[in-house]
Amino acid sequence: LAPGASRFSLEALKQLLNNDSEALAILQRVEARQIESQRDITEIKADVKDIAKVVNTPHASVPARPSRIRFGSRPANAVGFVSRREQEDLFDAVFSAAAPRTILAGMHGCGKSQLAAAVAARCVEEEWPLVAWVNAESRQSALEGMSELGQRMGVGETDDRTPETLARRCLEALEEAEAADRLVVFDNVERADDLRDLVPRGEGLRVVATTTKRVDWEQAHWTPIRVGVFERKQSITMLLDRTGQTDRDAANTIADALGDLPVAVSQAAATIKRSQCSLSTYLDRLRQHSLEDSIRHLDGDEYPDAVGAALWFAFQSALEEIGKQSPRW
Repeated sequence: LAPGASRFSLEALKQLLNNDSEALAILQRVEARQIESQRDITEIKADVKDIAKVVNTPHASVPARPSRIRFGSRPANAVGFVSRREQEDLFDAVFSAAAPRTILAGMHGCGKSQLAAAVAARCVEEEWPLVAWVNAESRQSALEGMSELGQRMGVGETDDRTPETLARRCLEALEEAEAADRLVVFDNVERADDLRDLVPRGEGLRVVATTTKRVDWEQAHWTPIRVGVFERKQSITMLLDRTGQTDRDAANTIADALGDLPVAVSQAAATIKRSQCSLSTYLDRLRQHSLEDSIRHLDGDEYPDAVGAALWFAFQSALEEIGKQSPRW
């Protein structure tokens, strides 16, 4: 409208009022959006603070390796396992005195591996994080055992995957690990030099080895435990309990003939039970069977002659039992 019109002022005022209403509505919408944006910003800041708190706070990482390792194939507990003085000494060295290195020394068949297996079984029951059994009958087998253990522990991520490198990294990982009760067994050590640079160290780590070699293990910083044969009472008890018989005189004579050697007494009891013969009948067979008819006697061997016969009887009776089930086998 032209400024000179009579309604100009009124229409102009009405237009201004209309514009103010629209502007006010726009302003209200803007303010609402600002409030909403501010709320979003506040939430984002809170999220950022939470993320920063998690990132900057020390926390347990996702384990890259097993938290509990059971390695190797240790022998099963023998039927009718006999608790012995040597076992008490070994348990004291490993669990009480916490000796870092313990060596079980004795002739073949005296039960060294069974004693070591008893320690390993207890460690498993007490949920030690590492219980490893390594065949150490040669330098190569010990080396391969430690390299395989290293791979189980997660040290195999390297271009150089030779047994020597993996074994060395395994030893480093064991030494650098946090303090914890751990056990490594080297079974059937033939030569002390075979374990050169392969015996692990670490806080809380115990090493047990078995051997037939009579060397100065103390000088090599091992705690030696000499493992002998059964006491006569133990031999008689095993023969009577395993066979369910009561002839103590015959059991005593069998034990004497076998020199109380644990493996021979155990096999004699198993053969008598399997064959369902009496102790006296088995004793007669033992007397009539010469060593030359059973196994080759090694020069300088300390075993009584009857041991060879007892082991041969066990072998024969096992084959006979298999044959009864299936001649083809």
